[in-house]
Amino acid sequence: MIGNAYSSANIKKIRRDIDLSIIDEWLIGIDYSVRKDYTVVTLNARNTSTYEFQTVDAWRYHRGKQNQPMAEPELIKFI
Repeated sequence: MIGNAYSSANIKKIRRDIDLSIIDEWLIGIDYSVRKDYTVVTLNARNTSTYEFQTVDAWRYHRGKQNQPMAEPELIKFI
């Protein structure tokens, strides 16, 4: 992994060939930053018998890089 886990270089390493036919469990992951860093929400899929795990979609927001960042209560409500 290079630097920030959510850097463009690391995001490009995520598999894009998602096989929805093997999914039997959906999970939502939230990495909330209390500093001015990335906040990330992911939609993940898992097969409970093979333990295969796939990230299906993700949203990331960096308050420190926004001209008018969302206030913390607004960001929490949005998530």
